[in-house]
Amino acid sequence: MKSPAYLLFFSAAFLFSAAVTPLIRRLMLRWHITDNSKQGGRKIHRGKIALGGGFAIFFACVLVGAWAFIEGALGSDISPRTLIGLVFGSTVLMVGGLLDDRYTLR
Repeated sequence: MKSPAYLLFFSAAFLFSAAVTPLIRRLMLRWHITDNSKQGGRKIHRGKIALGGGFAIFFACVLVGAWAFIEGALGSDISPRTLIGLVFGSTVLMVGGLLDDRYTLR
């Protein structure tokens, strides 16, 4: 695949992530998944800051990655099984991170 195709998929993931971020922020504030400066420690911000912003990036990368796979832009070197494993592993990490943001796990 030539570089203009990579640029297309990168741009699509970037724009989709930027578009979804405000929605994710509202959800995190509604679900009280926030970092609060009143919790002590080295917090330097004021008020509640929504966590979970990586979810927007993850969601955008998975959707654009699926689009690239369907279009055949990834070539034949990457098998569907490899992509499924990558998405599954990434999902486990995202869920773990989201749970850590919500419940401050050890």
